Amino acid sequence: MFDYLKMSTCTTNFNIDLLTNPLLEFTTEVNDQTGELKTNIYKAKYRSFNILTYPSGRVEINGSIHKQFAGGANYSDFTIENLKSAIKELEKDLGIYASDLIIHNIEIGVNIDTPFKPCVLLDNLIVYKNSPFNTMRVIGRGHGKDIYKSHHAVKIYSKGLQYGLTQNRVRLEKKIFKMQSLKAGQITLHELLSPSFIDHCKAQLLQCIDSIIISEPIDLNRISKKHLRIYEECTNPHNWMRYDTQQRHHKRIQFSNIIKKYGLMQLKETTMLLVIDKLKLLTASKQKTYKVLTGVNNQTYKVLTL
Repeated sequence: MFDYLKMSTCTTNFNIDLLTNPLLEFTTEVNDQTGELKTNIYKAKYRSFNILTYPSGRVEINGSIHKQFAGGANYSDFTIENLKSAIKELEKDLGIYASDLIIHNIEIGVNIDTPFKPCVLLDNLIVYKNSPFNTMRVIGRGHGKDIYKSHHAVKIYSKGLQYGLTQNRVRLEKKIFKMQSLKAGQITLHELLSPSFIDHCKAQLLQCIDSIIISEPIDLNRISKKHLRIYEECTNPHNWMRYDTQQRHHKRIQFSNIIKKYGLMQLKETTMLLVIDKLKLLTASKQKTYKVLTGVNNQTYKVLTL
């Protein structure tokens, strides 16, 4: 559920202790001609994290805690129990308490396996709230869409294509840049294990996905001319940019009703159901049971019930 973290601490002597940690190999910039240090900033790699120490005593630790636990990849599920293990390992290896690491950026997201190709979902993303999506810049193989706001970003992309998987694996995530928009006050690594904070982050992700307008193919033989006109209007992202708040709310309801009545895939409903189910699975702390649902086009998938 949690992935990339940007953290820092100014704990007394922690930067000094890190420099002598046998698990870390620090480097710094040196003048090639004189051999003098260009900077007093030291850098090291710990699993999937980059560590920087500053002369002031500040230490920054940035990277994916999911990849730390999973050996360098993040296409698998990452449960709260996995998170506990990853934090415990980090505390032991680096010699610091999770309660002393302050989080400045965080990614909240899930990987889901969809009954449709990821490109089908990606190609039907219209807007997030009233802003059109951008084509995501990727290194290597990949296909995705994203959008950056002042305090957060939304990313949806094919995790299966990125890692060469056979499953239709899609990653949906919200990246928080301004932690005050998530919760007032400082948030530490230890707080990621708090049930109330976990529930708050789950709600944030679901609210984010609910704010996305997702189109899909419709039954042109049944749809009325009036509804077709509204459908065509709402699948144009530029129209959403000019709607005011009241118009946007009204159009969302109209478009949702049209998709429910004439849609052939129910992309958003299926995606939301899978995300809700995955969040339950990742955060479950008691016995899990499953029931089988038959969805769109007679696709079947297991849904967690607690």
